[in-house]
Amino acid sequence: MEDVLAVYARPRDPARPVVCMDEKPVQFLGQVRDPLPARPGRDARLAAWQHAINTEQRQVRWQFTTDDARAKLRHLYPKN
Repeated sequence: MEDVLAVYARPRDPARPVVCMDEKPVQFLGQVRDPLPARPGRDARLAAWQHAINTEQRQVRWQFTTDDARAKLRHLYPKN
């Protein structure tokens, strides 16, 4: 614990910012801010989309080609 406190006692250095840490093993599940209300018409579009999906009984396609996998991985892990 003393090592952590020593980090906070260091002088301010813009090249090495101090990130505050909370050492309590607590998960906060509440909202920090009140959620924004839905925009008008959004519920109707969502209901129409759900109805179309359920009517067609679409299934999730878990299989994809190697090229698709490479594209997804390239997006997730860029070479920068």
